[in-house]
Amino acid sequence: MSESTHGSCACGAVHFVAQADPAAGTMRCTCRGCTKRGWWTLSTPPDGLTVLEGEEHVVIDQAHPDFDRRRCGKCGVLLFGWVGPVEYGGPRFSVNVRTLDLPSWEGIPVTWLDGLHDTWAFLGVEPHREAEPLQRARSAG
Repeated sequence: MSESTHGSCACGAVHFVAQADPAAGTMRCTCRGCTKRGWWTLSTPPDGLTVLEGEEHVVIDQAHPDFDRRRCGKCGVLLFGWVGPVEYGGPRFSVNVRTLDLPSWEGIPVTWLDGLHDTWAFLGVEPHREAEPLQRARSAG
């Protein structure tokens, strides 16, 4: 079952809502690009993402003919992307979990894929564990 999860960029120019439940599972890739960007994703159906505010600030980067990345043009935060072809799990939006307004990421299931070696092989599923300082900071706020 999907639920409404709100998200935004760092500067607050872009706000959106995604019809997705992070507890149902997320995905991380080990390729250099995803690792350097901190890309951690969950999927929504094609009609499962709505920009509520700041659509004029969303910049589309065409990374590949079959998918794109969309970021805030003011602060540069990578928000979400579009995946078209069925062979890539599309059509769907791919939302950056780090942009979602969640009380905690602790325990969210993460499926790991081997992009580092271009095999995209399944590496396993593990619950996300927050670093102790982040847990303390979130509980203090």
